[in-house]
Amino acid sequence: MQSDPESEFSRLMREKVDQHRAPDQLRRRIIASLEQQRQPASMSRMHRLAQYLNAHWRALSTAAACGVAATLLGTQFLIISAGDDNLMQQVTSSHTRALMAHHLTDVVSSDQHTVKPWFAGKIDYSPRVRDYATEGFELAGGRLDYVNDRVVAALVYKRRLHVIDVYSWPTVESNSSVSKRTRHGINLVEWIDGGMKYCAVSDIEFGELNELARLMRIHQGE
Repeated sequence: MQSDPESEFSRLMREKVDQHRAPDQLRRRIIASLEQQRQPASMSRMHRLAQYLNAHWRALSTAAACGVAATLLGTQFLIISAGDDNLMQQVTSSHTRALMAHHLTDVVSSDQHTVKPWFAGKIDYSPRVRDYATEGFELAGGRLDYVNDRVVAALVYKRRLHVIDVYSWPTVESNSSVSKRTRHGINLVEWIDGGMKYCAVSDIEFGELNELARLMRIHQGE
């Protein structure tokens, strides 16, 4: 069985490198740095980590510096992964509940000029709504849902006999490419574009979800 790289690195550090106890002042600085990890943007967290190590590198022995870097990077990885897993669980659970309760839509229409205004006054932003029926993704309507600790818009599309939920909400994070994950047979693609976070969820194949994401990105801002 293949060993975990992070565990192997920690083992080698323990066996091959002299142990050094960090000064109390440095330990307090490390703890203060870790407390700042709750800020939402992962790239900002990594930038602060780089600044921290650069500022204190000379005050550490080589062994101690490597140990601090390994610990902080490992912590960052776990925090980011836990956040991604939590979001994946929320959107897939929401999608499954809507299917089981037969409550896919609060507003039923394929007309974007009907669906988009329906959200006005119900959430604090205006979702981007468009029908892609000619490309094989028919707008069926929309509903309100609760994801990522806030009320969000969920657009509902039909692809043959399949249902696709597209959740969206504002974000301060930078634009990102489409990434994909799967959980219990439910597939998810997510991306950030124009200050909005998107999560498209369905049991259809990733290729079809990617196609819907591509269409939405092409028509971003229309």
